[in-house]
Amino acid sequence: MAIHDYLEPAVTLIVGFIAFWLYQKQKRDSKKDAANILLLEIQNAKRQLAVATKQLKDAGTDETKMLAEDTFLMPNESWSKYKYLFVRDFDRDEWDSLSSFYSRCAIFDDAVIHNNKAFPQNAEQIREAMSQAVTKILTEFTINNPTAKSGSKPEINAINAASKAHDLILAQAGALFSYSPRKPILDAQDQLTSISSINLEQHILKLKKIAHISS
Repeated sequence: MAIHDYLEPAVTLIVGFIAFWLYQKQKRDSKKDAANILLLEIQNAKRQLAVATKQLKDAGTDETKMLAEDTFLMPNESWSKYKYLFVRDFDRDEWDSLSSFYSRCAIFDDAVIHNNKAFPQNAEQIREAMSQAVTKILTEFTINNPTAKSGSKPEINAINAASKAHDLILAQAGALFSYSPRKPILDAQDQLTSISSINLEQHILKLKKIAHISS
């Protein structure tokens, strides 16, 4: 056989080997990047967990506890996107606990979102109450004093009454603005307790090893 008869199979074999090596390298790099992303998310969630727990603890009784508007445990969630890469790295218990960690962080964040929606609703209630109170007083004045002149004593009294109603509602607005619905707060508190009990030390060690990060 001529040398070119051996050359073509050899080139095909080499090209195939290079393609396979590049595929495996790309796969390892993707898994390494995914491990880094998961580590960042878990570590950030743990930091925010400490902040959120302290906020609720310092808030006092259950009736006065409030959620901070911007305290999210998992603003970005990548476990559902990359978990297929780690099927062989975590046993069943580790897999379930990490999935539970991400799921409970998502529930906590949903509670914060629902709690945040209460603020614009409260503000709208205040605006409506002010408008209705002032309109009612001035309407009653117009009906009862159809011939009152501008600047007359009845008109001044009506304006003063409207002003007092406005100020009274504004004084009570603090309670409305500080009010937070109980259910989102109680849900968030339950999730914080559950998340705190999940041990991810082994997960973190394995992810660091995959990401080539020294402990």
